[in-house]
Amino acid sequence: MSDEKNNFDIKFEDFYKIGRKPIDTKWLIDGWLEEESIAFIYGNKNEYKSYIALTWAFHLHQGMDIGEYKVKKDPKHILFVATEGRNTLANRFNALLDAYKQEGTETFNNTLSLYKGESFNWDEDYINAFCEHYKNAGDIALVIIDSLSASLGNETLNSDAVVRKVFNGIKKIRDSYKATVLIVAHTGKDTSRDMMGSAVLINDADTAIKVNGSKRKLISLKKQRNASKDQ
Repeated sequence: MSDEKNNFDIKFEDFYKIGRKPIDTKWLIDGWLEEESIAFIYGNKNEYKSYIALTWAFHLHQGMDIGEYKVKKDPKHILFVATEGRNTLANRFNALLDAYKQEGTETFNNTLSLYKGESFNWDEDYINAFCEHYKNAGDIALVIIDSLSASLGNETLNSDAVVRKVFNGIKKIRDSYKATVLIVAHTGKDTSRDMMGSAVLINDADTAIKVNGSKRKLISLKKQRNASKDQ
């Protein structure tokens, strides 16, 4: 056996000191969407998930509060990866422009970039190339991937191994751009339950938001890792 000592620099800190440090969460949308985080917005089909994601992107661009919730004005780029519904995305964008007939919609169009590369997938080599390609596109505040299920090809979200690969890719995108990644997902066949697929999805997410747009147009916060206790 070698007598060489390893060079690992192992340090410890008093746990009490860590506990006394204040938590300073940085929000894009106060209480809902955190900076440099992983968030899911999910629901049944045709319940305005994509439209809500686009609307939130516009509010960030404008610095326009959503009701009582403060929104950070962020002039950085927003990248929209449409893995499905690209033909109908224009209709959603036009509906957004019609709903917000005000100064700023044209500059928002310049800020929002639509991914038009090869079919998006979660293979490690592809994600590395994806991050490398966009690193010079300017600062990116938000990456929207719509939708998760359409990005999987023949793979299934019921596999923990597949979900782990997806999360490795999401974390790579988040860390490369220092951006929030917002993924549009779906409920399973039983729409009263949470997101379709392995429980690893919602367990590892920072934020999970459920949309019920068919009847009550309700958006509910199902998980927020760094929210205060009273939220």
